[in-house]
Amino acid sequence: MQMGHLNENYSSLTEAQAISLDLHFLIEQKAKSLTHLFMNFNGAAGIWRTSCIVDAGGWHTATLVEDLDLSYRAQLKGWKSIFLEDIVVGGELPVQMNAAKRQQFRWAKGSIQVALKLLIDILLEKKISIDTKIQAFIQLTRHVVHPLFLIQYLVFPILLALNYKLYAVNWAPITGILIYVLMGPATYLYMIRKIWGERWKDKARQYLFLIFFAAGISVNNTIAVFDAIFGGKSEFLRTPKFGVVTKDDDWRDKAYVLPFTKTILLEVFFGVYGCIAIFVSIFSLNPVFVPIIAIQTVGFIYIAYLSIVHSSLKNKMDRKQRGVSYLDSMPTQPAMMRTAQTDPLLGDRINTTTRAKTLLTTGPENRNKQSEMRTKYYRLIIIGILGFLILGGALVYFGYQNAIYPLDKAMGYLTRAESAQTPYMIADYLRHVKQLLPMGGNPVWSFPNPRTDFGLIQNDVDAMLLRTVSISSVEPNSAAYNTGLEDLHGSIKIIESNLEESTPYVYVSLTNMILAGLWVGVIMLIFAAMRRGRAKLEYETT
Repeated sequence: MQMGHLNENYSSLTEAQAISLDLHFLIEQKAKSLTHLFMNFNGAAGIWRTSCIVDAGGWHTATLVEDLDLSYRAQLKGWKSIFLEDIVVGGELPVQMNAAKRQQFRWAKGSIQVALKLLIDILLEKKISIDTKIQAFIQLTRHVVHPLFLIQYLVFPILLALNYKLYAVNWAPITGILIYVLMGPATYLYMIRKIWGERWKDKARQYLFLIFFAAGISVNNTIAVFDAIFGGKSEFLRTPKFGVVTKDDDWRDKAYVLPFTKTILLEVFFGVYGCIAIFVSIFSLNPVFVPIIAIQTVGFIYIAYLSIVHSSLKNKMDRKQRGVSYLDSMPTQPAMMRTAQTDPLLGDRINTTTRAKTLLTTGPENRNKQSEMRTKYYRLIIIGILGFLILGGALVYFGYQNAIYPLDKAMGYLTRAESAQTPYMIADYLRHVKQLLPMGGNPVWSFPNPRTDFGLIQNDVDAMLLRTVSISSVEPNSAAYNTGLEDLHGSIKIIESNLEESTPYVYVSLTNMILAGLWVGVIMLIFAAMRRGRAKLEYETT
């Protein structure tokens, strides 16, 4: 059966989840149902035969996705699953980011647990075809893509900063990006157009939200993957649902609202790292990669932002306020005391009620005030994080402007000098180089060598300036003149190579490493302050 969505249009988060599930059912599940491929049971919107459950060995609690586990064991026994597209069962999508992250964590960890449990049996089963084994392997291990995604996200900007030649030809990046777009978003948009017809534009907008959600959820799911691989035991934590259907429904004061977790610390870090990566991509003359890095960065910021905004204290005052209404409808204190004299059994009830009234010192006005305090608190957190991101971007820009850009500009002048045909032009370019380069120091702090010593490079530039004066006194177009120019061009090329070698170490200088450590420390302090502030607010509302 197909899973419908009661609150699909509630927010960008529910729309992202809706299109993800719709594509899963209408493409993946439908294709598996029409072929011999293995189909996973989704835990809802389905019917089981009792004999199938018994034959497969019943429900197991060894994984967090007992539905996936049972469905694969049943198909190993020869049972066939059928997808009924015409039957739609409505369900509620998580409206809180922290609830959606909990659900994604459970799915990611559970899938890896099932892979560790059943994948060898599936691969060794002779009755299962090769293509089905490949499909089962991909499905059960698909969440491994999340840690691989983060590794790529971390390594790629470093390679750009090191001027590492990623491609043999200049047009290769554009070709790779076009292949990615055609095989990914373009194919999905084509399928969306074909499936939903006139509604395809709304679904295409939902798919855009899904791209950001899928990128940003990688931190959460990476933790889940490692937790499964290293045998981390965790109980089954349900996904909070609040009965939210329309946009007017409120859920923030419900009892099951989840607070943000420490995962947000890594999400903020990757968001900041992505902002730095965008600058690195631009200033390393690789702007073609900016859109891809930007999409991933927006995804991390989107997840972190909603995790904070959607975090709220469990509003115990609502339950207390309901208690006030009940107590206010009861007799007054004198009347209750008189009743107690004639009804001894009411004595304990009177004492309990009196104690409850004593504890209920927070009225509706105070409760609204505390709610406003919470709203201001989370608003300040959001403003602080955004300010921190802007400050970080500014520091990266000014750091590049003062440390890296002069070296890039100097190499540009050296390139011009290498192609110059007169000693006067070479001398003019070399004077610019001399002004741009540091007067001394060696950026290679681990194992310094003479090639990257700026003081020695300055001496070489001075020597070449003297040689330009000597060559200018020789008759043009003579053998000595041409030999002198050729020798200068060779020396310039060596210095250019030395600067290329030293530039990556300027990125990872001791100063930058200390600043990066301070950056991480500030993020941790912000997180600790949020935890303390949240605990304080929770204390004040009790």
